[in-house]
Amino acid sequence: MSWERQKATITAEPEEPSTMLWLMACLVAIITGVLLFVLHANQFLGTLQKFNLWIVAGSPLFLWLVMICLRSWLYNHAMDKHQF
Repeated sequence: MSWERQKATITAEPEEPSTMLWLMACLVAIITGVLLFVLHANQFLGTLQKFNLWIVAGSPLFLWLVMICLRSWLYNHAMDKHQF
C-alpha cells in the first residue's frame, strides 16, 4: 500500500511577460506625458493646473515604471516557486 501524491510536484513554468506589449505601453506613457506637458503649459488642464508641471507630465511614465517593476517582481516570485 503506497500513498500517491495528488498535487503535482513541480508547478507549471510561468508565462514570460511580453516585452513588445510593455514597450508599446512605454511609448503610450511617453506620448501621454508630452501631451500633458503641452496642455499644462498652455493652461488647458483645468484642475490639474494646480500641480507642478513636471509631476503632471512625469506621472504616466512613473506609473509605467511602477507597473513594470511590479510585473517583474510577480514573474520572479512565480519563477522562484517553479524552481522551488
